[in-house]
Amino acid sequence: MKIGSLNIDNKLIVAPMAEVTDAPFRKIAKKMGAGLTFTQMVSADGVARGHFETLRLLTFSRDEKPIGVQILGNDPDIIKDAVKEIIKLKPDVIDINAGCPVKKVITKNMGSALLSSPKLFGKIIKQMVDSSNGIPIMVKVRLGNDRNNINVIENAKIAEGNGATGIIVHARTVDMQYNEPHLTEWIRKVKESVNISVVGNGSVFKPEDALEMIRSTGCDSVSVARGALGNPFLFSRFNTLIETGKDPGAQSIELLGKILLEHLDLIRKEYGNILGLTKAKKNIIWYFKSLNGINYLVKEIIAVKEFNQLFEIIEQHIKNLKIGKYPEDNKTFEIEKKFKKKVLFWLLNDSQ
Repeated sequence: MKIGSLNIDNKLIVAPMAEVTDAPFRKIAKKMGAGLTFTQMVSADGVARGHFETLRLLTFSRDEKPIGVQILGNDPDIIKDAVKEIIKLKPDVIDINAGCPVKKVITKNMGSALLSSPKLFGKIIKQMVDSSNGIPIMVKVRLGNDRNNINVIENAKIAEGNGATGIIVHARTVDMQYNEPHLTEWIRKVKESVNISVVGNGSVFKPEDALEMIRSTGCDSVSVARGALGNPFLFSRFNTLIETGKDPGAQSIELLGKILLEHLDLIRKEYGNILGLTKAKKNIIWYFKSLNGINYLVKEIIAVKEFNQLFEIIEQHIKNLKIGKYPEDNKTFEIEKKFKKKVLFWLLNDSQ
């Protein structure tokens, strides 16, 4: 797939996710075959003002490329200044978020609110393109506010007309819940309406989900969000499916353990033993959420205060899974179901 001058070898990309797509997550995703990753979404105002915490979220290493940056904002001049700062870091793509449905974002006329302000939306994209020094500009959108006000084609044309070279289409309206079926046909309609790259997005949890989205819509690529949490194997499985026509199936327990321990080690190096613990626990649960024994594991790790204890628990848990110690547990189905509804998106409170 091409986004402007950027060639992306693998079709699956990692969607930007707050508190998720940090450097450890991105490195694991790339190792497992993601074609493009994104930093966490950042405030354009924070970037333009040089806020340390905002800029820290934008840091990435050379071996993570190609990598994209997503910004959130509504003031064309502030966004222009933010882009001028971001290009100094030399990312491969810069994306404007016009898809976030969170109320506190929309009430500030950002995220999905931009979909109802076509002139402002177009001006923002034009400022980004003019300030990007040739770095491709993308936009992330939803279909519209509700099913009676779907305007994604109009917004896609605005994006193209103002110089964007790619668009990520989340196939739901702002008011739709995550457990509602996504309206994939609109990705196809967007693809038929513009000449820029179109990336599909929405409820991709298996390699077959991504392949079906590409086949049914003609989109150039697929962006994966929740489906990649604890499941970087999705990328390697999809790449094998594309190459051979066959999905190799779920990863072995041995491979799951190996990649998870590598992920945890990256978290410890990035955040240290104290700050990294909560992030580590969340990722552990995501990796094991669909396997027997998840409830035993949650109880064990909640009280852990040291990284070394986590490693020991994980290694023992893997051994227990291999010998079939845990009985069949229908709660794994419930956890997976709630996870897909985003009810258990985090699974652990930050205080744990």
